Amino acid sequence: MKKFKFKLEPFLKLKKLEEKNKMVELSKVAQEAENQQIEINNYYEKSGILLSEEAIKMREGIFDLSYQIIMQNYFYNMKKRKEIAERKMLEIEMRLKKKQDEMIIARKNRRVIEIIKEKKWENYCYETGREEIQLLDEQYNRKKVRLS
Repeated sequence: MKKFKFKLEPFLKLKKLEEKNKMVELSKVAQEAENQQIEINNYYEKSGILLSEEAIKMREGIFDLSYQIIMQNYFYNMKKRKEIAERKMLEIEMRLKKKQDEMIIARKNRRVIEIIKEKKWENYCYETGREEIQLLDEQYNRKKVRLS
């Protein structure tokens, strides 16, 4: 009996490697998105803390005009950096979506080859079983002929 050999095995290995590479790329972009979201959250957190500190100073009657101007400029710059970070997050999300789509395509391509391999394996098993049955039938018939 001949051994099972799938002629597309090198191609299947290539598809598995492509899928693995797409997964690595996807995880890098996902990590980048997570880091960007942390940065955005930090801007919100810093703004909240500074605003609450300013509110406390205002209630206590502490008012320094030059400090207020500096804080106003600081908040304006922080708002701009936050907006830039949010735009960057939108770009990262689009890249993430694209990488997810590429990953899905790579997975489908690999799966198609695996299904072909499974069908070939089933066919091989069927043919091997048939050959074994024929061989056993021939041996039985030979014994039967000798005994007659």
